[in-house]
Amino acid sequence: MDTRRINTILGVLAAIILISSSATFAYTLIPKGDTTKVIVNGMDYTRNDIFTYFGSVSFDAGDESYDGVRLSDIIIETGLLNAANHHYKITASDGYQKDVTWDDMSNGFFVEDEFKTVFPELTRSFWVKNVISIEVI
Repeated sequence: MDTRRINTILGVLAAIILISSSATFAYTLIPKGDTTKVIVNGMDYTRNDIFTYFGSVSFDAGDESYDGVRLSDIIIETGLLNAANHHYKITASDGYQKDVTWDDMSNGFFVEDEFKTVFPELTRSFWVKNVISIEVI
C-alpha cells in the first residue's frame, strides 16, 4: 500500500473519531429532566415535599443502611384506587426507565441520596437515580 493511501485512511479515521467525540460531548450538554421535582401519578412533588411530608424510615439494602420514604405511601397519597392492580414506570432524568409491580413498590423506598429509588429485594438495576416521574401503567 502506498503512503498516500495510508495517509488518506488515517485522515478519515481521525475525522470519524473527532466527530464522534464531539457528538458525545454535545450530548452531555443537553438539558435533562427537572431533577428538583418528581411527578407521581400526575401530581408534582418537590424533593422537599417528599422528604418533609412523608415519614422517613430506616432500612437495609445489601450491606448498606438507608433512610427513605416508602414509595407505596407516595402512591397512596395521590389517590390511586386499587394500587395493587397496577404496574409502575419509574423514569430518571437521563431517560432510564424501570417497570415494577405493586409488590415491588410496597417494598421500595425513595432516598435523598441521588434522589433515587431503592428496592432491597430487587437487583440494583431497578435502583433508578435522579427520578423525575413515577407513572401508573
